[in-house]
Amino acid sequence: GGPTGIEFAAELHDLIYDGLARLYPDLLRFVRITVYDVTPKVLPMFGQALVKYAMDTFARHGIDVRTEHHLERLRPADEDLGNRHGALRIKVQELGDDEVGAGLVF
Repeated sequence: GGPTGIEFAAELHDLIYDGLARLYPDLLRFVRITVYDVTPKVLPMFGQALVKYAMDTFARHGIDVRTEHHLERLRPADEDLGNRHGALRIKVQELGDDEVGAGLVF
C-alpha cells in the first residue's frame, strides 16, 4: 500500500487492459487485481486528497484494496491447479481458515 505497490497495481492494470486485452480478450474474465496491506490505509505519507483520488480511480478500474490484512502463507494450489497450472493459495489471517486463490502474486 505504499507508493511503489500502488503504482505497480496501476501499471499492471494498464498493461492488462490497454495492451493484453486486445490479444487475449477471452482471458479478461479471469483477471482481478487486489492490493493487500497491513496498515489501516494506503499511501499514509500523502495528503488525504491524493489518497482519495487514487482509491476512487482504483474503484472505477476494479482494483480492490484491502487494508489491515495480514498475509500468512503462500502455497501451490491443490492437485492439478497447483501442480500443472501453477495456481496459488494465499492464507490471510483475517479470513480464518479460508484461502484466496491466485494465479500470479507480486
